[in-house]
Amino acid sequence: MLIKNNKEKEKLPRPLEAKIIHTLTFCSKQVVFYKKLHKVFFVHSIPKSAAGKILRKDLRAKLATATTMS
Repeated sequence: MLIKNNKEKEKLPRPLEAKIIHTLTFCSKQVVFYKKLHKVFFVHSIPKSAAGKILRKDLRAKLATATTMS
């Protein structure tokens, strides 16, 4: 499995690649086959409201911009 960085089109550092593979394998063992993860995106910080709730709209907007850039 070759995992590439979308922005620079170069191979990711080995620790990050290992973290992604570990995350995918761990989740695939825990969930049913039709709920398995296909892609993993790491973000620096999760946007939260003043009440502490995760702002899913902002996460979706980040995802949309990340997928259109690739």
